[in-house]
This record gives sequence, C-alpha cells and structure tokens, in this order.
Amino acid sequence: MPVKAEHKPFYPWDWSRLVRAVHARSGNRCEVCGVPDGARIRRRFDNPGVWKLATEVGAFEAADFRDEIGVVLSAAHRDHRLENHGLSNLLDTCQRCHVLYDRGFSGVIDPRPPPYRTLG
Repeated sequence: MPVKAEHKPFYPWDWSRLVRAVHARSGNRCEVCGVPDGARIRRRFDNPGVWKLATEVGAFEAADFRDEIGVVLSAAHRDHRLENHGLSNLLDTCQRCHVLYDRGFSGVIDPRPPPYRTLG
C-alpha cells in the first residue's frame, strides 16, 4: 500500500529497502493469510480469509467466490507506530490483512516530529 502523503515524514529514506527485506523474510507471502505476492486470487464470500488461486476455482464453486483480484504485499507496523521501522516490527501483509490489522489504528501517529533515522 502506498504511503500517505501526510505520513511520509515518518518513513526513512530507505523504506523500499526495508520492505524488500520484509518480503524476503516472508518468502513473498502474507504472514497472516499466506497468499503469495503477485498472485491472481479469489476469496470466498462467506469467509474472505479463505482464498484460492483464480485458476483453481472451478465452475461448480465459482458462485462461492468473489471476483478475481491481484495481490500486492505491503509492510504493516506490528505496534502501529509509524516511526518504528525495526525489521522485527514489520509484518508482511496483503492489502486485506493490512487493513484489518490496522483497523482502529489508522491515522494514529505520534504528533512529535520524527527523529533523525538510521538504517535498520
């Protein structure tokens, strides 16, 4: 998920490097639901946490699944603090799991100016 303009001051200059490291650690899979990055999937209507690759959904069960979507992984902050960029604090998530993980925390940031950031 792209970084919102108002949150950019809280992210380090090497954010893309950190995200790549998180993707490598997770094997390019969502660490919550296991969906692979870049896959074309369909999620069940009755349980969106259950997914199948779009090519594996047969005609008989197609009515039970939502429309096909593309998966894009992003890094979520485990502690919901935008200024905490330690790799152990970053969780590799698909967009659905990221939104659910951040529910209730979206837009909650420390109002103090971000400190000077170093690598790691």
